[in-house]
Amino acid sequence: MKNKILIFAPHPDDETLGCGGTILKNFKNKNKIGLVLFTKISEKKFSKKAVYKRNVEINKMVKKYKFHFFKNFEFENSELDKISDLKLITKIKLVLDKFKPNILYIPFIGDAHTDHAKVSRCSISCIKSFRHPYLNEAYFYETLSETNFNFLRNFNVNTFEDISNFLTQKIQIMKIYKTEVKKHPFPRSVESIKSLAILRGSQAKFKYAEGFQLIFKKNK
Repeated sequence: MKNKILIFAPHPDDETLGCGGTILKNFKNKNKIGLVLFTKISEKKFSKKAVYKRNVEINKMVKKYKFHFFKNFEFENSELDKISDLKLITKIKLVLDKFKPNILYIPFIGDAHTDHAKVSRCSISCIKSFRHPYLNEAYFYETLSETNFNFLRNFNVNTFEDISNFLTQKIQIMKIYKTEVKKHPFPRSVESIKSLAILRGSQAKFKYAEGFQLIFKKNK
């Protein structure tokens, strides 16, 4: 049976940094994949030109992956902590019931960015088996510049996905986000993305890998 996989990304680029190779691999395996973005940038804080460029980048990213399902809640960037948990949980539940994923990927709850922690915390409250019986597995993913800048809580990798055939394409898609990728030693650099893939690969005897922390898995 093919899987239905859903990724929750607080910001555009989180999906690619954390799960890009896994997304591409699952598309090749003909699984159905959906993406939910939680935030946008607006003219409240950014120029009209910057907002336009970001929307173009999002559209390009979605077309590259060819998601079966896509939703953007369009909350204000870096202001998710102003949204009530109840409001966010309600939206998460609705999108879960609409797509009905077997597998869910969410940002690590210990990430440095408050948007990541908020999405993660509210998502966890929605993975109770008696609430969403179609959900079989849930994982934390790691995001360069957020997971690795949390110095108080460990990201405990216990699951690896071989992305040896997909790292090049992952990096190409990441480069769509022109303002987010910079030269090393900036954490969201091509060198950093490749280095993390090498490190995770070495832990699992793959050339390149993405690492995840299993949160929940239903016995079948």
